Amino acid sequence: MPYLIDGDNLLWAWDFEGEIEEGRTQLLNVLLRFQKRKKSKFIIFFDGPLKKSFSSTDSMRIVISSGGASADEMIMELLETKTDCRNLILVSSDRELRYRAKTKRAKVISSSEFIKILQRVVKRGEREEREQEITPLEVRLWENIFKRREEIGKKLGRNLRRKNEKG
Repeated sequence: MPYLIDGDNLLWAWDFEGEIEEGRTQLLNVLLRFQKRKKSKFIIFFDGPLKKSFSSTDSMRIVISSGGASADEMIMELLETKTDCRNLILVSSDRELRYRAKTKRAKVISSSEFIKILQRVVKRGEREEREQEITPLEVRLWENIFKRREEIGKKLGRNLRRKNEKG
């Protein structure tokens, strides 16, 4: 299901302190990691103009408001143009956006709920990545196991040949 994300609303719920551009960059990086784990599509809306340019991908489209329209208005416009929104998930804590999305039968997740989901999925992914990494010690242990197996196999082969020669 594609996510429609009220980017600045999510950023404020994340309680990021610092430059907004830096916060947006960090948020997009976290969303990319989430997207890779969940194989989801995102449309992220930010209020413009931006000092830094962000590039969209096939799975993550970044929309910057312009021409006097706010990001919220652009999200509402997208919801209004869709005839069936049941396959969309709106991420926002904005009451009016949430109400409009619900009337169009889209699923709605508050920004604070989504942050919890993001944190769980990203932490799980980091833990799995750490668990999959093989340390140099593990490599040496496996090498020793295979060498021992090979030595045992050679000894068994010699013993069988001797037995066959005697028998």
